[in-house]
Amino acid sequence: MSTPTDVRRQLHLPGQAAVAEGPHDLSGMYVMHHAFRRDLGRFATAVRRTPLDDVAAWRALSARWHRFASVLHHHHTIEDTALWPVLLASVDAAGDPAARATLEAMAAEHELIDPLLESCATGFTAMAYAPDAAARDRLAGRVDAAFGEGGRAFRVLLRLTRGRFERAERAAFRHA
Repeated sequence: MSTPTDVRRQLHLPGQAAVAEGPHDLSGMYVMHHAFRRDLGRFATAVRRTPLDDVAAWRALSARWHRFASVLHHHHTIEDTALWPVLLASVDAAGDPAARATLEAMAAEHELIDPLLESCATGFTAMAYAPDAAARDRLAGRVDAAFGEGGRAFRVLLRLTRGRFERAERAAFRHA
């Protein structure tokens, strides 16, 4: 049985920005963020390479995007309700106003992601029913913006989570 002071070897996936060594297994978070980055990269490629007249492909991409956005929204909801309160309490207890400011900035970034995902959904729907080059270019820019949102936040999140969870808090977050 491990204790909170044990250090676990953490999962490190291709393209992962950082690894936070510590006592808690963060594999689930790493796998989810890896999947989001992978899928966003694939969406960006698909938007640029799918022929305008391939209506079946655009409809499939639209359906896939809506599912992806739903899963990402759920993930962020769990972070907002189960992760941020624990981290905020921890940085407040440690008297770390810089970490609090960082977490508040990241929470504000979360608020920008849902409208961006909705904008992409609108773009995919438009391409599924009335594809044109200008709409594809706008959609490509939106998907690129969504892809760019995650890297910095993930690195900061890893730094702030390291050593800040007690065993019970990790269990509660893992089951959320």
